[in-house]
Amino acid sequence: MKNKFCILLFSVLVISLMTMSCKTRPQEQQASDEPFLEFLQFHKQFLEDSIFQIEHILFPLEGLPSNADSATLATNNFRWQKEDWQVHRPFNFENSDYEQQFIPFDDGLILENIVHKSGGYVSERRFAKIEGVWYLIYYGGLNQVK
Repeated sequence: MKNKFCILLFSVLVISLMTMSCKTRPQEQQASDEPFLEFLQFHKQFLEDSIFQIEHILFPLEGLPSNADSATLATNNFRWQKEDWQVHRPFNFENSDYEQQFIPFDDGLILENIVHKSGGYVSERRFAKIEGVWYLIYYGGLNQVK
């Protein structure tokens, strides 16, 4: 149990450091980058085509359910199962209280945050390019930031 807690703490620390070290650029600026443009095409198809989406998720998918409780956070062993997956669809951010942020770490790893404008809630998707193909490798449902 102590080892799992250490691994969780280390993972949170690494992700926090990576997030702080990367600048979030507006989507318009990033779209001029060829690898990011390729990702945006993938992302669009991912949200519009349910079969394509399922084929590009590495199940069981690491993540967090929405409104995760402290026990789920502490154990860090939640996995989304293919049979329980609810297909993600495009979202109109212009008419909502949410903002979308893309944080590219390199040409093969992109973090997508969907953040409530109050800053109190966040949902996270992590995508990785594996052997030339994009996959969803992590999904954290909408959770309150403390």
